[in-house]
Amino acid sequence: MEITLEEVLKEKDIVLVDGSTNGHSNFYWYLGGIDKPIQIDLSRVEEEIFRVNQFSELLLKPNVRTIPQVTEELSCLKDMVEKNKKHIFYKARVNCEEERLKLDELSEAIFRMTSYSKGREISKTEAGVLNGNLEKLFEIVSILSEELHLKRDSNLKYGRSHPKDWKDKKTDEYLVAFAYSLMLQNKKSAILTGDTDLIRLMGVCTKIIGCEEFLPTNQVFRESVLKNSYGVYFRTVDQKTNDLFLEYYQQSIDLSKTSFDKSFQLYNQPNKTIKSRISSLIKEIKYQE
Repeated sequence: MEITLEEVLKEKDIVLVDGSTNGHSNFYWYLGGIDKPIQIDLSRVEEEIFRVNQFSELLLKPNVRTIPQVTEELSCLKDMVEKNKKHIFYKARVNCEEERLKLDELSEAIFRMTSYSKGREISKTEAGVLNGNLEKLFEIVSILSEELHLKRDSNLKYGRSHPKDWKDKKTDEYLVAFAYSLMLQNKKSAILTGDTDLIRLMGVCTKIIGCEEFLPTNQVFRESVLKNSYGVYFRTVDQKTNDLFLEYYQQSIDLSKTSFDKSFQLYNQPNKTIKSRISSLIKEIKYQE
């Protein structure tokens, strides 16, 4: 079922967004494969500027928030542009001022977007996570993500590789942990994304954290997520053209219809060590009086 952006924002108290909300772009890998200025396709640069500006506009919506990990990922884009620009124009023998100016425009748009993201980062006070819940929920989600291989590296799918100094910032895990923390504060929250990993993470983790075997210590968690309705909204993409529909999202995870697991199992086999760790973390979560 599709829903407009304005409907999402009206329904939720806080909407968390990640960098993939504007769709996955292969522009930066395309740029990395260019050696000379005359190889630059100006229309592709223009398209990326449009995508970046579109995301900046989203960040200015009243109840939209980001997290530090999202801002850090966005800031890497400017570094990629600047690094590739130096390579492309190094020893350039022809005047390609238009290409240089267009990449400068993209770099400035990314800088502006990153600044907006920094200014929209949700504070721990606003999220109600001064009680340590965020860290505990993040650890739970991280354990399950790693053990169940819930994240897929799309770069491997398309034959791309990360920079040598790249490190997983656990952005998806933090977004899900923040969303859970907000729900426990009785705030209706959601995540806007273009990343299927987030759908998989929240879908699987919700069923496991709320499993019957952890009752009664997870009762408030179960009640909180069941009251929240949709937890993830996925950006709609035209399957033929791969263009983003600017206003529409798929309602991907309906938490109000969650069917919690009956028992805790990984790979259809019980794991006592991990089960004990997650059970202990759930018991440490503090609930609003």
